[in-house]
Amino acid sequence: VLPRSVIEKKGKINDLLVSEWEQKILAKYMKINGFSSLEAKLNYLDYVQEWTFYGCTFFSVEQRQFKDYPSPLLLGINCEGVVLLHPEKKNVLENYSYTDIVTWGHSDEKFILVVGNIVQQRKLIFKTTEGKIMNHLIHDYVKYKVKNKEVVKINA
Repeated sequence: VLPRSVIEKKGKINDLLVSEWEQKILAKYMKINGFSSLEAKLNYLDYVQEWTFYGCTFFSVEQRQFKDYPSPLLLGINCEGVVLLHPEKKNVLENYSYTDIVTWGHSDEKFILVVGNIVQQRKLIFKTTEGKIMNHLIHDYVKYKVKNKEVVKINA
């Protein structure tokens, strides 16, 4: 069941590695043994919703502003904000919540994100042909968050 790359060492299956993995799997199984299907699914969702890029829609964009970052890189948009990821390593390079985003826009070949606050702002420009989709996605998330905030105030 385990991939060969996990249990192989120097081209041979390592019985010690197999035993270690069996113990890890059994320990995890014992923790979830007895959960209903629904409970297991809810636990899984609780776990993955903590990931920075949970629910992200990713776009490959070119950038020239960050000297230490690759181009192209991945720009992800989710209900919490915008995240920039390294395209190969998949590590988070920048993370902007919607409270950090002052405004955004697009043209046929660019997507623009202005981050910061009223006093200090940074304009981030990304080359992409998917700016319109990105623009609408952020607009819809912000609209949803504002609407939910109003509902919470009414119910409070």
